[in-house]
Amino acid sequence: MEIGWDAARDNVVPSAPVAAGTWDDIVGLVYDFLIDHQDLMVESIEITTELTKQWHAELGDVHEHDTPLLDDLVVMMKTCHDLGYTVAICTSDDRGSTDKAMKRWGISEIVAYSICGDEVPEGKPSPVPLQTLCRQASSGDRVYHPQDCIVVGDTSSDTGMARAAKAFCVGVLTGSGTTEQLLDTGAHLILPDVGYIPALLMNFQQLAEEDHGDIVVRKVSL
Repeated sequence: MEIGWDAARDNVVPSAPVAAGTWDDIVGLVYDFLIDHQDLMVESIEITTELTKQWHAELGDVHEHDTPLLDDLVVMMKTCHDLGYTVAICTSDDRGSTDKAMKRWGISEIVAYSICGDEVPEGKPSPVPLQTLCRQASSGDRVYHPQDCIVVGDTSSDTGMARAAKAFCVGVLTGSGTTEQLLDTGAHLILPDVGYIPALLMNFQQLAEEDHGDIVVRKVSL
């Protein structure tokens, strides 16, 4: 498996590890590449992983200059919350950069629960991150299951996790995943961007098996 950088396009390959994987995933791929080149001296995977973690820590906030994919992200997420939905984040990024991004974008108070790639034994597209998030959100008589969730994602790792966990999934085209790729790997429908999510939630029961222009819809059973 390649790490997923297209030098000709100077961009990531859709849903490739560099876009959707955890740091451990990327370290493992780089390590395997180095091992395949016998002329290179390579330390053990444990040492390589530790050195990478040190470098990552020294690098600081790698998403410091990232901007939200939606200008009114706070309004969109608050609308979902006000509609009665519990807003949560399930990401392959590490906890440190995730917390900083949520704080910088002003959504920390809206996001009720979150799970990061460095907090689970298996990353996406395994169902483990979503299952772990559901256990984290469950309390007393209130128990969440993946089947209770609507997963919104822009890579095949997101849609693959949803499919593996048997969750309803909305693919969005604001990341590296393509329409065909997201549908093939688990998305039940595709939206141009996350800004459409509130309208989708408000009109969910009205969806039918038809093509609404730039919104690809498949009939689903809830």
